[in-house]
Amino acid sequence: MSKLAELKRQICSRSEFLLRSGLITLSGGNISARYMQKMLITPRYSAEIYEWKLKPSDICEISLEEPLIEIPQNASRESHLHYIILKEFNQVNALIHTHERNLLTFAQLRKPLPLFGESATLLGEKVSLCGLAPSGSTKLANVVLKALSKNFSYNCKQLAILIPSHGALIGAERLSLACSLLAALSECAYAKLMTKQIV
Repeated sequence: MSKLAELKRQICSRSEFLLRSGLITLSGGNISARYMQKMLITPRYSAEIYEWKLKPSDICEISLEEPLIEIPQNASRESHLHYIILKEFNQVNALIHTHERNLLTFAQLRKPLPLFGESATLLGEKVSLCGLAPSGSTKLANVVLKALSKNFSYNCKQLAILIPSHGALIGAERLSLACSLLAALSECAYAKLMTKQIV
């Protein structure tokens, strides 16, 4: 199996794993990975139509060497977002955009997420929020990039941002690490929410 085929297979298998774990949902989300000078990204309606049961042939390829003027018909509507972050953060090779409920709660409240443990070691004391912008727009891609640029160097290997009333974007050097980081951030959010209820 070629490296390209293997990476597409990983995106598919990780998608199902994340769904089973509650880290992505049937309300939406998207996953991308870098392969040489290409971006591999989940198709439009991965959640609603495919229910995250993806095949390698469903994964879309977009060049990172050419300007992304128009999103290919079958590619995720958040392709602009993934494209600009992979272009600018060259050590980040995988991105997950999720509506995971614990992170979505902080995004909806428009509150930064305080971190602890390994998450704080990797990302700092909190996950910040970006500005408001419509879903699927180039404006959203730009406001996310602006917020990430304030909090992370362009040579960082992991990053995260909350998107107000929308969800979160998590990136890492490898897709497996992005999945682990997403799980850790969900746990931080859940712990913070539960602590507020208990005390």
